[in-house]
Formats: sequence, structure tokens, C-alpha cells
Amino acid sequence: MDASKESRADTELRAGTAGRTHLRAARGLSGAVVAATLACIVLVAAVAPQPPMDARDYYPTEPGDTWTFESSVRGEFTNEVADSTVQDGAVVFRIRSTDAVGREQTLIVRHDGPRLYLGPNAESLSLLADFGLEEGESRTVEMAGGVATTTLVARHDELDVFGTSFRDVVKVELAREGAGTQTHFFARGIGLVANESDAPPSRVRLVRATVGGEAVGTPP
Repeated sequence: MDASKESRADTELRAGTAGRTHLRAARGLSGAVVAATLACIVLVAAVAPQPPMDARDYYPTEPGDTWTFESSVRGEFTNEVADSTVQDGAVVFRIRSTDAVGREQTLIVRHDGPRLYLGPNAESLSLLADFGLEEGESRTVEMAGGVATTTLVARHDELDVFGTSFRDVVKVELAREGAGTQTHFFARGIGLVANESDAPPSRVRLVRATVGGEAVGTPP
């Protein structure tokens, strides 16, 4: 092979080697860019703020919603969302509670973001639960009857509550000054599914419910 041919062959060999080197480098750079992009996506997903908690998720109150409970004190009774009205700029819901012999009680419910208020009338509402709290965190408030502390005890993906299994359950304790402690269990999309009190001792569990026109949580 003459010198010119050797020179061209050597040039082509170096060019081919350089090309492969550049290709590997480009592929490596492309892989690094993809990996970095994925890492950024994962990081953004990890730090993205979660939507704020809404008390309506754990205590829905559409007019016509009903919950039938079995109580160790009242026997069987049914709570029904009768209607709603606006008072002092806030929407409040009237719940009619009727026992097996037709005796009625009235409850008023108000949602305020993650907080749930309950009382016999709109002027006497008390904080029942704050679903925006972290597990183990408490909130103490002054009420007409004294001081009350609500604690978000735990969140459960699934929990057996007095013999019935529910998904996405929040356990809340409400301690009232001089009135003992109540433990409430709320299931997302259903509402209150059980509670128990130590003063006086009592227990209530959900038998059946209709929320948004559909039977939920337990067999109809």
C-alpha cells in the first residue's frame, strides 16, 4: 500500500474511532439528561404540596344523606340532613335525629376548611374534629361549657371499627373539661361510623348509610 493510501486509511480509522467516541459520549449525555429529568420529576412530586384537608370529605352533608346507628343508650336512630341555611356568612346544616319511637333531636353542623363543628344550634357550635392536624396533634379551644381538646389520634388506610371494616378512617378524641372523653371514627366519603364515650359509658356504631343517593360503607 502506498503512502497516500496508508494516510487515507489512517485518517478514516481515526475518524471512525472519533465518531464512535462522540456517539458513546452523546448517548451517555442523553442518558444523564434523562436521569436528571426523572430525578427532578421525582423531587417535584415529593415536595409538591398536598391539597388541603376538607371536613366535608369525612362528614358529608348533602340534604337527604342519612345514617342509621345502633346506640347502647338510644337504641337505633337515624340522622338525616334536613336542609341548610346561611348564618353569619357560613353555611350550616340541620340534621334531624329520630329514634325508633319517633323522638326527634336537632343537630347543627358547620364545616370550616378542615374543621368540623357540631352543636344543638348555630349559636352553640363546638369544635368536634380538625382533620388538618397531624397524627398525635391536638387543638384546645374555649367553649361555653369550658375547655375542650380535640386530638387526631391516628389515620388508618383500613380499620375494623366495632366489627365492621372501613377504609380511610380518622380516629379523633374529644376531651371536655369535666365531661370525660369521646372517641370518634370518621370514614372518608361516609362520615361518622362509630363513637364511644366514658362519661357516661356508651357506644354507637353505624348500621347503614346513604350518602349522595348511594348506600355506602355497610350493606343496605
